[in-house]
Amino acid sequence: QMRLVGAFNHVHIFCDPEPDIAKSFAERERLFKSRGGWDAYDKSKLSPGGMIYERSAKSLKLTPQIKKRFGIAGDSVTPDELIKAILRAEVELLWFGGIGTFIKSSRQSHADADDKTNDALRVDAGEIRAKVIGEGANLGVTQLARVEYARSGGRINTDFIDNSGGVDCSDHEVNIKILLADVVGRGKMTLPQRDKLLEQMTDEVAGLVLSDNYQQTQALSLLLFKGREQLGLHAEFIRSLEKAGILNRALEGLPDNETMERLARERGMLTRPELSILLAYAKMTLFNDIIKTPVPDDPALEYVLFDYFPRALHKFADEIRAHKLRREIIATQIVNLLVNRMGPVFVMSRMLKTGAAPEEVIKAFMVAVDVLEAQNLWKAIESLDGSVPAATQMNALYQASLVVKRTVTWFLRFGGGNLKIGGEVGAYKPAMQMLRKNVAKVIPASIKDGLAELEKIFTETGMPPAVAGTIATMLLLSSANDIISIARREKKEVESVARVYFRIGERLRLDWLRQKAAGLPPKNDWQARVISGLIDDFYLQQAALTSAALKEKGKTIDAWLEDRRDVIAKADQLIAEAQSLPMLETEMLTLISQRIGQLASASV
Repeated sequence: QMRLVGAFNHVHIFCDPEPDIAKSFAERERLFKSRGGWDAYDKSKLSPGGMIYERSAKSLKLTPQIKKRFGIAGDSVTPDELIKAILRAEVELLWFGGIGTFIKSSRQSHADADDKTNDALRVDAGEIRAKVIGEGANLGVTQLARVEYARSGGRINTDFIDNSGGVDCSDHEVNIKILLADVVGRGKMTLPQRDKLLEQMTDEVAGLVLSDNYQQTQALSLLLFKGREQLGLHAEFIRSLEKAGILNRALEGLPDNETMERLARERGMLTRPELSILLAYAKMTLFNDIIKTPVPDDPALEYVLFDYFPRALHKFADEIRAHKLRREIIATQIVNLLVNRMGPVFVMSRMLKTGAAPEEVIKAFMVAVDVLEAQNLWKAIESLDGSVPAATQMNALYQASLVVKRTVTWFLRFGGGNLKIGGEVGAYKPAMQMLRKNVAKVIPASIKDGLAELEKIFTETGMPPAVAGTIATMLLLSSANDIISIARREKKEVESVARVYFRIGERLRLDWLRQKAAGLPPKNDWQARVISGLIDDFYLQQAALTSAALKEKGKTIDAWLEDRRDVIAKADQLIAEAQSLPMLETEMLTLISQRIGQLASASV
């Protein structure tokens, strides 16, 4: 699909104003295989007016087609002037694959770019008309220039994000060779057999690497999707890294406190290049946290180690388990999964909310992912690339992350101070599977209608019904842990507990209250915490009322609710008033929560 209209290296400048896609691709492929330079390009394959110039020339005579393509008025230019015109060209993609810093911020001098060799070629970020910049090279763009370009609407990551595929590939290569060295050393394979196997695994290793990097760049897109709402947490994360002496925000081109406060007032957010920095620091610090703990040694996480290696190597199970970098591989895999799926501030936010240590948050996350079978849903959403709008996928991923977050918080609060990953998964996953399968049987008609409406919202944006149904059910079952826990404690069937739980939720409109609370735009970090606490309270109240109702043997849930008609009527009055208002405030929901809390306290 690519139409390469211009390129340059240290010897040549390539210009092909209106390339033929098939011909130019075939010729580039021929050059790639023969390792030829631009001077070996078959000029008969160039479009009319196309030229290949020597950079050593003093002056370059331009064709009308080149002048039009690159917006040049004069008939001749110097090589440096043509390169600058190529950098400023109105194209979809500007890709850097060599050495040199070619774009700086308008606020920077050429000395700030620290690349004197290319001072004559460098342009400012504000001059770039390309829609997307990709940095296959290191530091093709300064960090401040990336931010400036992104704030003007350009799409850009950072060099270490765009280059991470190569690093990841090398990482796999080294770890696979360490593994196979042990296999060969134990006489299970000869060196020629090893070499043949390495070649056979090329495509699968490439698939593993591409999957890692797909999820990393997707994580940045998801951060942008809710960037305004998370700005306060991003600011808190930056401050915590600074306080720990880990981060120098000026060196990394991150905004100071005053700028962050202005962004908050203006309902702004960090750019993709800035979020890339946070993503990297989150992964580095979390790896350091995990590697010091027993988490990588947990037998329940052994599958994480095996998932890292191609399937052809799984037959060498003993050698995989004995790998010299076993703990580091597991820690890296967990970090990538958690940060890519939940964002750089997730661990910090759960620590602030529950007081848990990083190790406990990580364990709770791994439990939640397994219990919810979240990996299956993530893959289903990602399989829709190109068939549904990207915004639909982002929303689906965001909704899934909310359920995971809720489940992680639940395990941190109620799972005990020392979570056992295997034990918790064994206790909750079967019941979760049963609930998911039978949810339609245990929910009242009104909630069933709401479930169907939620599915409809997703299907109307092009999402397949099966995926839409899975997402809607997962959202409904964000409280499943409460149901399962009550069933275990009261020695009741999960289905019967679920019926009571959802009936109470329907009667007190707790789903509606949680949705309204979640939709409130917080004015500051403190209000955001209050709103989050309100949502938690509505869940806690529903669970408490369910437990109380189940303790009264021989009484139906409707009879139990009728006995409390007078107290419920007071909550009804407030809820009805709230439903009549054009806009809800935090104070109103707080008052309703207090009234329902009184009912819960009186019922215990």
